[in-house]
Amino acid sequence: MCGLMMCTVGLERSVIAIKAKVIVRGRSLVFRLPKTFRLQATVAEIEQIGNYLWVHPITSKSQNMGLWLQQFYAETESLPPDFMSDRGDVGATQ
Repeated sequence: MCGLMMCTVGLERSVIAIKAKVIVRGRSLVFRLPKTFRLQATVAEIEQIGNYLWVHPITSKSQNMGLWLQQFYAETESLPPDFMSDRGDVGATQ
């Protein structure tokens, strides 16, 4: 069986076509993927989009950038209103 997988690396997206072994175990399917697609997680979320499956790891809260940013802004003082007011360049609103 041949599948088409989207592999995200940094901010770039590349499409890699591979063949993966599909094994039926009871009422479940198991996909045996090559080392190239090893996930840095023990649990993954799988979404079905049309005929395709989108697989992405569920990471710990310490690796979740959205939660980290929420915590950062909650614990950090706001910048003063005159922050960067002495800049020499012209801002977009001027």
